[in-house]
Amino acid sequence: MKYVTSVLVAAAALAMAAPAQALRSHPVARPTLRRIDHCFYAPAPAAWAPLSPRRSPHPVHTGFNDMHGEDPMYAHWAVDVQTNIARAKVYAMTAGVIGDVVGGSDAHFQIGPFFYYHAISRFTAGTHVARGQWVGRLKPGVDHVHLAETEPGCGLLDPRRPTGPLRDPMNTEHPTVENLRAYAANRAAYRIFPAWPRPDRSTPRSLGNLHGIVDLRAEIFDMPVRKTGDHPQQPLMVAAVRSWLAPLTKKWRRYGHAITAFNGSRWISQTRAYYDVMAPGSVHIRSCFKNPARRCVNRYILHTAGRGLDTRRYPDRWYHYCVSALTIRNLRSTRCWPVRIQNHPRRSPDRADLGVRRSAEPILAHQRHPR
Repeated sequence: MKYVTSVLVAAAALAMAAPAQALRSHPVARPTLRRIDHCFYAPAPAAWAPLSPRRSPHPVHTGFNDMHGEDPMYAHWAVDVQTNIARAKVYAMTAGVIGDVVGGSDAHFQIGPFFYYHAISRFTAGTHVARGQWVGRLKPGVDHVHLAETEPGCGLLDPRRPTGPLRDPMNTEHPTVENLRAYAANRAAYRIFPAWPRPDRSTPRSLGNLHGIVDLRAEIFDMPVRKTGDHPQQPLMVAAVRSWLAPLTKKWRRYGHAITAFNGSRWISQTRAYYDVMAPGSVHIRSCFKNPARRCVNRYILHTAGRGLDTRRYPDRWYHYCVSALTIRNLRSTRCWPVRIQNHPRRSPDRADLGVRRSAEPILAHQRHPR
């Protein structure tokens, strides 16, 4: 009996020691695109725009990895470069040989690493063209080139990246990060859902009473400075999201590992993987793309802790939960919220804990433009 008792005491001591180790904080490296993935800096050939004017950036009405489709949604695998000109001319972004020429409803062609969709080629496959040469026209009723780029070692990636041909110096905006909410990280929280609004079957949790494995969601998006002209500019997907659990007074330190909740350097090709990023409440209604008099609704709500934060690995107390997002121009916004882990509900907060909570409220780190 004494042996059993001693084993139980030792096990309890080990269980208490584990959270103490988790409380050891470490510095958080400021998130950048380069730190997230080298493919954000994959080289591309010198190139011009696919529409006129050929040497100037153009608005984008649907970006890389944006919400697309309806039921289920999927990640948009290119960027839609917008024009107001009917049956606009399409130009070669770089010199090369035309290939993969397809007509009809799926009209497209390829020159070098670039694929031009919704465009009808003027030439047959095998024709050599110069950079800036007129090579085709948009299909009737289409107001954009669906431009895809593929590079060795990375596959499909965003042509607006810092080394990409469609980078736009005008887009100096920082992303928006707001409205953190918590839910139980169960099957309902990660279900596949359609593009339109519908009831959320997820189980809510209070930020002041987190327990078990929790799904933390925030509204995160990028609203470009260079806006579309034929319909209201819609929010676009950010390039990356990273999050971490931090001390109340030091948002750039972390307990445990930082979580890369979204890496948009490459195309998310699997629907299931996309819904591990996009959370219920996300809406993609693009009626105004077809008719400017109609309404568009595009709301990006992301799972900021991936498949969930296991709060059982940390002692019951107040923390900050920090979320950092990056645009494809490598501009960052970081916001932190006070959260309380409470896996032992019978334990009442002591005076010191309440004092920490009060002191945390005025130092909520909500700066959108940290340096």
